[in-house]
Parts: sequence; C-alpha cells; structure tokens
Amino acid sequence: MASITHETAGKINDGAKNGYQLDENYYLYHGEKTLQKFIDIDGNKTNFIKIKLHHRKNRQGGYNITITAEYNKAEGGFMVFKSGNFTKTFIINDSIEKSKNIKTLQTISEFLNTNFENYIINEYNSDDNKQAETDIFSMFASKKDISLSLDQLQKIA
Repeated sequence: MASITHETAGKINDGAKNGYQLDENYYLYHGEKTLQKFIDIDGNKTNFIKIKLHHRKNRQGGYNITITAEYNKAEGGFMVFKSGNFTKTFIINDSIEKSKNIKTLQTISEFLNTNFENYIINEYNSDDNKQAETDIFSMFASKKDISLSLDQLQKIA
C-alpha cells in the first residue's frame, strides 16, 4: 500500500487549480496520483458530480489524460453510483505521455473551470438523462468516451 505525507499532499493540492485535490484514498489503495472535485448539484449534498482527472494507458504504450465525470445520488442514506449516461469520459487525445505525471494533471485542472462544470451539469440535467434514469438499459447502452484535443477542451471551458 502506498503512503503519502500531509505535506506532499498539500503541495499537490496547491499546484492544482479550480478546487481540484489529490484523491488520497485512491492513491493509498492504488498507488496512482489522481485529482478530483465534487460538485454539489442540489445544495443538499445528495446529488453530486465527481470529476476525476487521471491517466489511461493507450495502445502506443503511453498514457492519455482522461477526465471522468460521474453522477452520484444518495438514496436511503447510501451512495448509489449511476452509470451509462451518468458517466462521461473525456480523453485528451493530444496529451500522450510516456509516464504518469501529476504536474500534467495540475495543468489540465486550470482548464476545468466553472464553464466546464456548467457544461457537465447541463449534460446531466438534459431530458435524455432524466429518461435514462428510469430505464436501466438505456443507461448502459449509451456510455461513450468523448475524444477531444486540448484546444477543444479549452473551447468548452
């Protein structure tokens, strides 16, 4: 199991922008440094979106920066993970790296500002997603990764 000091975690969090922080639990259990942020949708902390920046291995043997937005809903006091339409994955296709680098994730966090968050919230609030919440088959059938360049990400943000 990996370990990290509060000082090191603080330095990583200081380098991240727009409220993103090191996912310490993920690092402790998997040994991989990722950044995350929670967006409270309803103000009651029962519906929220977790945005995670991480690396994904590609076919060329390197890594792409990946942004995953997961919609979560508390039902009956338990966190229930919703997938399908409720998970959006953005792969930055021009961000191929030879190794996983937290500094690159910190740089990408600069682009994930309020405009990007509003884009994600609007995706989840769309009529298609409200219908999918009641239809388990369409939730799983519609999951797609979105491949975009860093320039395209900047246009969203």
